Amino acid sequence: MNSIKWKKRNYLKGASRSRQQSNEWLSDQASEITGDVLSIGSMYDNDGQGNFYRDYFIRADSYTTSDIEGNVDLILDVRDMKSVQDEKYDCLFIGGVLEHVDDVPKAIKEIRRVLKRGGIVLAGVPFRQPIHMEGQDYWRFTKNALEYLFKKFNIQEIKSIDTDIINFPVAYWLKAKKL
Repeated sequence: MNSIKWKKRNYLKGASRSRQQSNEWLSDQASEITGDVLSIGSMYDNDGQGNFYRDYFIRADSYTTSDIEGNVDLILDVRDMKSVQDEKYDCLFIGGVLEHVDDVPKAIKEIRRVLKRGGIVLAGVPFRQPIHMEGQDYWRFTKNALEYLFKKFNIQEIKSIDTDIINFPVAYWLKAKKL
């Protein structure tokens, strides 16, 4: 879906500017993804504007939801996805998850393992965001942190979200390709 249609449909739904910008960026990126997608930390797969993230991946062959619990396709811990075979997925979608992971480098290693060579990671992380899920909210990420964590990938884009305050975005979205 092109971004103009997306804006008309979604900017009127009352979501925050950062949510709108995140969803617009993700919608544009996801519309190009083909193959099998694994959504990590899916919960209800809700984009916060009344839509489902699965609907962003219009060219995907499959879309599998996962979380550590709940009504999802797979129960997974991103730090140890032993039930997923090596190089299974063409795309991993990880939005609002990594800040809740105590061992992020271990999670990145698992992400790399289950992603096919040439596969895409779409990951959203907070920077200027309130604490949420008290007791399980460990990190805030800078652009430099993303570059370091995904150094074994070809980073195609790191998008700053809601940059009204210079050098203090609300969040970042990363698009990276497994080498």
